Amino acid sequence: NGVRGIADVPGLFQGFGHFVPFLTVALLLIVNIAMVFVLQRIVRSPFGRALEAVRDDETALMALGKSPSRFKIQVLILGAALAGLAGAFYGHYITYIVPDQFIPLTTFYIWMAVIIGGVGRISGAVVGTILLMGLLEGSRFLRDLLPIIPDTEMASVRIALVGLLLILFMIYRPQGMLGDFTKR
Repeated sequence: NGVRGIADVPGLFQGFGHFVPFLTVALLLIVNIAMVFVLQRIVRSPFGRALEAVRDDETALMALGKSPSRFKIQVLILGAALAGLAGAFYGHYITYIVPDQFIPLTTFYIWMAVIIGGVGRISGAVVGTILLMGLLEGSRFLRDLLPIIPDTEMASVRIALVGLLLILFMIYRPQGMLGDFTKR
């Protein structure tokens, strides 16, 4: 439907009454844990080592007779599959999909979670996401602490706090929370 989007997407577990939020959270936790497990298995596999070689030195990988572009395409497919799975859950959660929901700020939050947690580590992405979402959701209560700030400006204060956190991480811990502790 173009800019009008897709309406009336059925929610997950519709016939379960009060238990819908609990079942949805349980399913999302199970799927996330399963995906972390699968991704860790991939990283430790020969395919994962080939991806590290693509990242570190494509020329050396080509000298071994491997095609870096083939591995890049496979990673793109894997990332698209994970994004599609997340999008399917999101569509059933929101029950309405429209292109305007996906703004650049969403991509910025994803990058921030990765930077905060530690680039190149699955556990870093998980920890960064938990910290960022804790900050974003916890900052909703700033309104109670700062009653002098109008409601219309509170969103800007929240974004400024997230930006300040990112700047502090880049200055004092550029490798992230779970990055290499031997480097500054």
